[in-house]
Amino acid sequence: MYKSITLGLVVSLGLLTACNKEGSMEKLKSGSEYKIVETKGNPKADTSKFVEFHLSMFNEKDSLLGSSFKMQNGKPFSMKVPAAPQKFSIEEALTLMGEGDSLQLFVPTDSIFKGFMETQRPEFLPKGTKLKFHFRMLKVTTLAEINKKHEAEIDEYAKKKNLAVTKTASGLRYIVTKPHTGELLKDGDSVAVHYTGKLLNDEPFDSSLPKGAPFELVVSETPVIAAWPEALKLTGMGGKITILVPYYLGYGDRPSGPIPAFGAMVFDMEIMKVKANAAKPATQSSNKQAAEAAVTEIK
Repeated sequence: MYKSITLGLVVSLGLLTACNKEGSMEKLKSGSEYKIVETKGNPKADTSKFVEFHLSMFNEKDSLLGSSFKMQNGKPFSMKVPAAPQKFSIEEALTLMGEGDSLQLFVPTDSIFKGFMETQRPEFLPKGTKLKFHFRMLKVTTLAEINKKHEAEIDEYAKKKNLAVTKTASGLRYIVTKPHTGELLKDGDSVAVHYTGKLLNDEPFDSSLPKGAPFELVVSETPVIAAWPEALKLTGMGGKITILVPYYLGYGDRPSGPIPAFGAMVFDMEIMKVKANAAKPATQSSNKQAAEAAVTEIK
């Protein structure tokens, strides 16, 4: 997580300006240094919490190298506070802040590029220099609070769109918009599906329609998000179904492309072709444990 964010910020451009407020410098066990720029006196984040924060990065000359504003299209980073933060990482700063706090973290560039060929080091980060990360902690919350808000947002979407959805035990909401013919799909069936996926703001992020061909998969065998096998088995040949997917049946608590962390999704699906097959043992989704944990937390 840390190196992907750090190296991504190295090559990204942003729109923030450096903060020049001075505070007392403190040293972490790893050797990185930090100073508090502003504190609101709120409780500090701990390893049971999830956090949202904006982050910008400067070199020693205070030249802006990148920011969450650029990488995230204006959205903050979101993550669980790790139990064992990596040394020389931005993770070390998270438990030093509460909601509303600002902090500057100074990380030796030599530690970031340790293990990399020196030819991969950018010229603007020479040996012996430090990177300055500026944090603004926006939110410190618990999984229970996230889930409560998340479920409310999905239900509000269904209400706004006048969707008389059915909610399954897993948390999936669905509505059949066109009945299928024949049998329901089952594990091991080969199917071709036209689909359109969008966020709760109705912004589409993927669709098979412009590609001119449906997406082909084997139910419960082709790697897809956990919601898909369950949804497919609620319909059959010629059927259309709309599903509202909570994050724990989708991409979880980390962002994935245009899908934000804890992002709910909506899929419109139409079954175009079915080839029945003997059912095989279904592979377990990588999100199954997250789904079970989230459902338990909600209950």
